[in-house]
Amino acid sequence: MSGAAFVRALRFTAQGVVGVGPRPRPVAGPDETLVAPAFVGICATDLEFRDGTHPYFAIGEAAYPHQPGHEWSGVVAESSDPRLPAGTPVVGDPEVSCGRPDCPFCTVGRVPWCPDRREIGCRGHLDGAAAELVSLPTRNLHVVPDGVDLRIAVLAEPATTVFGALHRAGDVASQRVLVIGAGTIGRIAAQVLQHAGAEVTVAVRHAPAGDGLGVETIVVGEEPQGPTLPSEFPVVFVAAGTPSGLRLGLRALANGGRLVLLGVPAERVDDVEVAAILHKDATVYGVLNYSTGGASQFSRALDAVASGVIEPDRLIDTVIPLSEAARGLARAEERARARPKVLLDVSA
Repeated sequence: MSGAAFVRALRFTAQGVVGVGPRPRPVAGPDETLVAPAFVGICATDLEFRDGTHPYFAIGEAAYPHQPGHEWSGVVAESSDPRLPAGTPVVGDPEVSCGRPDCPFCTVGRVPWCPDRREIGCRGHLDGAAAELVSLPTRNLHVVPDGVDLRIAVLAEPATTVFGALHRAGDVASQRVLVIGAGTIGRIAAQVLQHAGAEVTVAVRHAPAGDGLGVETIVVGEEPQGPTLPSEFPVVFVAAGTPSGLRLGLRALANGGRLVLLGVPAERVDDVEVAAILHKDATVYGVLNYSTGGASQFSRALDAVASGVIEPDRLIDTVIPLSEAARGLARAEERARARPKVLLDVSA
């Protein structure tokens, strides 16, 4: 790849059309760094971009062709920043804000609130990291701690959402917390919450395969006939981006409780019992990526990965070559897999 005029990249060229082919070698602009991605994680958002169902298409913030890759790990290929010599292992914050000194949100670290924000591999037509070489804003890169495998470091980006949610929810020590959903975000949330001292229960639609989730698990089945949970929870993390997950979370919430929304529904949710929010005197938090916690949540996420708080063996399902990206995307849709996260190996 060194010096080549083209690099391989994954692109969605039309609705449902997946291709891996050559793209012109990127050139780093001012304040940018060339990075050679090693692994790219696939999540539900990438499937929505493939299928053209993500809301960003409707508002003009996404279009085909689209290069995905918002959760990734890699190494620096070339940088003018002396803190990032070639070979430095890095992960990236996908949120790119305006960074202007007069922006009331960027100046206090609330990047997801910036009205001019874009997202690498998602929003604002910024190419993602599913390529052999990408040019990224230097200020969005975070150095991976020594000894952390790049395959595992990919988990830092989804983990920042969990730490952003924890920042919003506040202290959970010794409290009963319900996590709804056992995808990547739900499982990371269960691990982080348990480490924070919470008594964690996970609610799932189907019994987990393999060695389970490591915490108490309740199978709630499909709505509207799902069983009533055994008791109410003062804190509920809704990590499933489904209308049923939101409804279940509200039903399970205790009076005066905190409902934390992490999963983004792909459809409108019109039948939420809003009166229940008032009757329970509940507080509802919507969490966009690391939310109000600031980009420092990446440091917390990387520390959690490095220290073993986040257990990759309960998260990573398989690693598939970039050349077989279509198979990787299909694997990410299969419900029967024991672990949720599918990775693409960019070098293969």
